[in-house]
Order: sequence, then C-alpha cells, then structure tokens
Amino acid sequence: MKCSRCGHVGPDKDFIKGHRTYNGTVGRCKECRAKIGKAWRTKQDVMPKPFIPVPNMLERTRVDIGVLRLQKIVDRRLGKEPNRIESNFGIKAILKELNGPYEACFPETINHYRIVLISLTSVMDIENLIYTFERYCPETVTAKIIVGGFGVINIKLIVPYIDVAVFGRAEGQINDIINGFSFENTWRKEYDPEVTRQYQIRQPQYLLEGENSIGCRNRCSYCQYGHIRLPIGKAVKYNPGKGIHTPETDWKGLVVDKAGAYITAWDGWSETTRLRVNKNITDDDIISKLLDIGNNRDVVNTVHMKIFQITGYLWETKESVLEDIESVGLMLADIDKQITNKFVIVFLVTPFGPEPLTPMQYEPANIYIDWRGTLMGTKVYYGEHIKAFVLNLITGPFVLMKRVWINRAEIGDLDRFKAVAFNTKIKRMPERYKVPWLLENKHINPGLFGRVGGSGADYLYI
Repeated sequence: MKCSRCGHVGPDKDFIKGHRTYNGTVGRCKECRAKIGKAWRTKQDVMPKPFIPVPNMLERTRVDIGVLRLQKIVDRRLGKEPNRIESNFGIKAILKELNGPYEACFPETINHYRIVLISLTSVMDIENLIYTFERYCPETVTAKIIVGGFGVINIKLIVPYIDVAVFGRAEGQINDIINGFSFENTWRKEYDPEVTRQYQIRQPQYLLEGENSIGCRNRCSYCQYGHIRLPIGKAVKYNPGKGIHTPETDWKGLVVDKAGAYITAWDGWSETTRLRVNKNITDDDIISKLLDIGNNRDVVNTVHMKIFQITGYLWETKESVLEDIESVGLMLADIDKQITNKFVIVFLVTPFGPEPLTPMQYEPANIYIDWRGTLMGTKVYYGEHIKAFVLNLITGPFVLMKRVWINRAEIGDLDRFKAVAFNTKIKRMPERYKVPWLLENKHINPGLFGRVGGSGADYLYI
C-alpha cells in the first residue's frame, strides 16, 4: 500500500484503517497520521491573550449617522437584506464618501442619531417610508432625515417625515448636504415646506464602482429612466452592471451565444403598440432574433428568456390585448417550425403607469381592468421547441392605483392616502374588488387617474 501524503510504500500494518481508497492500494501511513494529529493539537493548544478590564469598556461609541432600513408594507418584513446596508450603486458610493462613521439603524432607534440617511429605490418606497414612520418610529423624531435615490421624485406625500430630499445623483455632495449647504437638486423643509420651488434632477458625474454605463440609447415614451438619466458620453444599450447575475439588455442589443437565462423587454404585445410608444422593435426584429438563436449551433441546451411586457396603454382593451397575445402565439408557432434549439419564454407583465418626466406622464392609467386576473398564467404558445407563457407575478389594479397616486400626489393628500393604503378591510379583500369598492364608496377620485393637465412632480426639471 502507498501513502497518499508522503509516498511511503509498505505492508498493511504501516497504515491506519481509515483514509483508504476503495481498492485498498492507497491510504495514509501511521507516521503521517501522527504528524497531522500533533499539528492539530498544537494549533488547538494556543492560549488566548490575557483579558485585562479597562475603564468604560462597555460604553458605546456614539455614531452620528444612521442608515435606515425601511419596513415593507407588503409583507411586514425588512425591506432590505437584514445583515447589511443596502447594496445599490448609489448608497454604496454615498457611504464611501462620508467623512464620519455610520451604521445601520432601525426605526425604533432612529433618535439615537443626529443624521439618518434613507435610500428610496423605487416609487413604492414612498409607501414603505410612510408605513415605517407611522408603525415603528417614535412619535417625535429628533434626527434629521435625508432621503435620496431613484425613488425620490414626488416627495409631497412624505414632507411631514423628512427634512432634506436629494433629487438625482449626489456623488461629491453628501458631506456638504449633511453640513447644511443647498444645491439646485436639494430640497430643505425649513426653506420650502410647501414644495413650491423648482428643483433639478442632478445627472451622474462619473461611473460608480460596478456601473458599466449610465443612460439608455432608447427614448421610450413611457420610460422614466431613459428620460431622467442622461448618458455619460455616447448613449449605449441598457446595461445594469455589476451585481446582476442574469444578462439583461434591450432586444436589439441582446446576444445569446450559449444556453442559459437572459432578460430583455418588448414592452408591447403588438408592433403597432411598440412603435406608438417609441419602442422600435418590429415583428421582423423579433422573428429574426429568435431564428438566429434557435439555429445557433453553439447553443446546446435550453435558452430561458424573461421578457418584460407592458399592458394597459390608454388605447388598449382587454379584448385587444388578448387578440395581440394570440397573434404572438401564432408568430412563435411559425418560428417553432424553423428552429432546432429550445426556448422557454416567460413574459413578465406590468400594467402601464404614467411616470413623471416622461412624454406619457399626463396620460390615463387603466385602474379598472384587473390584468392579473385576466392574464395570469396565460399560455402564449406551447410547441416542440418553444414554450411561452405569462408569469403569475402581475401587479394588480390596487398597486397600480397607489403608484399613480404617489406620482401625482399634492400636499394635503397624506391622510387620505394612509386611510386607503393601510386600511385593513381593503387588505383582506380579493384584488379584483379593491379598486371598484374604493370608487363606489368615493374614497378615491377617478379624475386623478385619468388624463391630467399637471402632476405633483411638476416642480422637477432635468
């Protein structure tokens, strides 16, 4: 038998009974086993450094700046990962620039800090902030609250809770903002409590760590990102950068050279709809791309593709959308006959909501059709090579209603918004009944969700 460690060859008695190969030709000799055991015991026998008590050793070092984790209204759990501060590009860059130490804080301990930073990553974080302060924070908050992030657009609902709002990117500014300086992109309650002044959405000054690009070469009429984030240098295809595990880009920039998962978007079921919202993807573009991928010999296994779709534009009805989906199924059926590789296509549908600072910001939102109940689980096409269906995760009309309300809210809407958003009776209702019940009982104004002449976020400019 041969020792796997030192190479010694000898009789069976020279080796321990364990650590042997299945055929008994290689094992571990007793001498090597003894050396390993001695090294392990020596390592474990190290005495710890002597413990010497010092004065005030339990006294907590004061940290002036806290970073608040919002509570999520949807599931009442932490809205961010529980063991670390938010990891999006913006907040990471801001925290690196801070002159002083900071730490994660919770609503219950918010008054332990002089400054509290809150990152709002989407419009729905406005609702999460309201819920967090109403449900968990002390009745009187003494810390100065500074909010920033992509979700900071219309702040009129959260004016009672915050002291400073930063619109757009704040790299290179954060320490001055904390110290009381004002900029064109900075709102301060002490100077403008009714939000009557104009504020600029500050553009990126440079790429942050992990960012591949900023901005988008497309100017889709519904997309807020493409209109409020101007590109640095030449506009490029959408590329979210580091931290995204699945490749994600626009349809024309999508490159599939091997099997795996990919994320892209059509944002309209028909060519007519896509072109109408300046989404320049024709049916021929779709057919050509799927044929190229479907016959690519380098793609050995299944391609999993998640495609974002927007449904419920102002000219669309339930019947027209179902007809468009049927047409997509017929198109996929024709492609299926001409390819050899396999696809699983999942459509992730989002109801259209007019976003501030876009060409469609004043258009109506269809809060009357329950797209979740209409499209959830729809089989678009099931064939030999292609399986396509609508994912069950579709925003219901109640969430759409809240999103549009937040974007169009005015000073003074807070009490009514809280009465609707946090109503336990509404929460227990099936999704399809919530908005009709609110409309029937006149708890919401239908005019707010139709075509409007102005919006609560009209105080912003690029």
